[in-house]
Order: sequence, then C-alpha cells, then structure tokens
Amino acid sequence: MAVEHRNIPEEELHELKGASTAASGQVPFANGSGTTEFRLIFWADVNGKPTFAEVAESGSYTDLTDTPTIPTDSDIITVMASKTQIAALNAIADTSTATAEEIAVKVNQIISALKAGV
Repeated sequence: MAVEHRNIPEEELHELKGASTAASGQVPFANGSGTTEFRLIFWADVNGKPTFAEVAESGSYTDLTDTPTIPTDSDIITVMASKTQIAALNAIADTSTATAEEIAVKVNQIISALKAGV
C-alpha cells in the first residue's frame, strides 16, 4: 500500500531531491521530462508576461509618449516679463539680508500679479 505525502507526519517529510546542493535563490523548475531541477528563473522563462512600453525597460524620458512641453528658463522669464504687474515689481535689494517679512511681502505681490493675469 502506497503512502501519500500529505499523510506523512511533518517530521518524516524530506526535502526535494537536489535541494541540498541548490544555490541560494534557485527554485525547483519543471524541465518538461517529468522531473525538476533547481535553477534561477529568468525573465525569458516567464510565460504570459505583459507587454511593456519601451520606457518601462529603458527608463528614458525620451521614450515616453504624450509628454508635455517643458518650458525653458527663458520661456518662463519672457512670460513673467510680459505680465505688466510683475514687471513693475522691484527686486529685493539684497536677498542675503532680506527679512522673512520682506520676502513674504514680495511673494504675495507676485502671487497677486499672477492672479490678476495682466
């Protein structure tokens, strides 16, 4: 009479054949001949994997599609200078010695000018 593995007490179970010599990270892999071998699993071994966009593998921003146009510093300066209220603001004379209150006032003036949309 055969004994099924599920009926063997835990302390009497044995490791898979080959487990004692398998390197760290290796897993049992069915080799198609009815046996298993311990080996590393590679991405090429995975069946049914999804198709990824090129950027998922390259990590390159240039491989993205439908990206926004990122304005250059000169574009931003041109837009800001065209706002008459912003252009009329005076710069803080010495930012290294400006007080928090002076900076807050200037930031609020800029925000107000931007909101005005002039």
